[in-house]
This record gives sequence, structure tokens and C-alpha cells, in this order.
Amino acid sequence: MLWQVTYAPLKRSLEILGDNLRLKLVPFGVKVVLIITGAVESKVHSYHQEWKLPDTSLYVVFEESFTKRAKGDNGSPRMDKQTYAKGVVSKLLANPGPKF
Repeated sequence: MLWQVTYAPLKRSLEILGDNLRLKLVPFGVKVVLIITGAVESKVHSYHQEWKLPDTSLYVVFEESFTKRAKGDNGSPRMDKQTYAKGVVSKLLANPGPKF
């Protein structure tokens, strides 16, 4: 998928940032936890505007896939946001390791 060229490195960069913040903030009693999240219901795709690639675009063959993903229709089931939030709070209160 073409968007992975930016998405995957960004995710890894955030993980590295979390690792560094965790080490730097230990002396101050601050804990940093990286929460690795899957698909959760949200309104992030609610504001999608229709768009169309130029017919001459190299990516026109992927247009349907792009449009579906922009609308949040990528085939992944989404977890209810309340269930997700309760799970995150429960895990944080259980004093997890640096990542979950």
C-alpha cells in the first residue's frame, strides 16, 4: 500500500520517541507507556470529502482503495470506543510494562 511509505516509519518513530522519553523522565518519577492500538470506532473519517485523481495519475488504479481507506472502509472491524477506553484504563491502572 502506497501510504505505508509514511505510515510505517511514523509509527516506528513514535515508538522510538516513547522509548527515549521513558528513559529521560524516569529520574522525575514520570512513566511513559506506549499503547499500541488497533482499529477503534471514531469520527476521524466523518469529514472525508469526495475527491478524484486525475485520469493521468500513476495511482488511478488504486483510487478505489484510497477512497475506501479515507472513508474508514478498509475491512477491519472497529472496537467500540467505550470498551477500548475501559480496557486501556484497566491496563494502565494495573501498572503495565513500557508497551501494551
